[in-house]
Amino acid sequence: MRRFIRSLSLVMPWIFLAAGGASASDLSALAARIGVTPESLAVADLQPSAAAILQKLQDASELRSLLQQQQTTADQAALQLADLSRQLALETDDATTNTAFATATQDFQVADDQVTQTLNALREAILDDVAEPNRQILDRVQVALKYKVPIEFGVQERTIAEWEQIQAAIRVEARASRLGEETEAECASLLSDIRLDSVVATAHSSLQAGVAAIAQAFAALSDG
Repeated sequence: MRRFIRSLSLVMPWIFLAAGGASASDLSALAARIGVTPESLAVADLQPSAAAILQKLQDASELRSLLQQQQTTADQAALQLADLSRQLALETDDATTNTAFATATQDFQVADDQVTQTLNALREAILDDVAEPNRQILDRVQVALKYKVPIEFGVQERTIAEWEQIQAAIRVEARASRLGEETEAECASLLSDIRLDSVVATAHSSLQAGVAAIAQAFAALSDG
């Protein structure tokens, strides 16, 4: 059920936005779902390619239309699943409801998988001309953002345990800052080492230099 709830939070807003045609904000939201944002393109040093990438997003009208249809189906399946879940909470031993819930779960999984496949296809379509090293940075950044760390940290590949350690250190640092205290030495050392890493520092410089111009390109998006 956790995946079901998470998927609802992702798919429902797009359906409402797309109902009247894709505006700049709609397309930007879609791009963000596949890991393409002004910030991610900037840290991947893709400012020169940003316009071409966004043009491909505009041109991918067939994939976007397919995605909208698939997400409508996924939303309907998710709502049906939620309704049956509520029924099961009241009638745990009802065989008919249990059978219907199992079927609805499978229907939602299929619909959700189709959405994921189309999102992946869209990502591939708009990034097909991006050099592999830059693609790898975008992939790593997309993973790193799950841990709510500064985006430039994502240019280096790390294990889940390392990301969790960094995430915890960021929280300690933020709390210390709010309270006007010094960050614990271990956390401060970890974060300092990351920020001084040459690859991370270069990504930070690219972010500062390029994000504003790329953001303007995103703002100029329109339905193609």
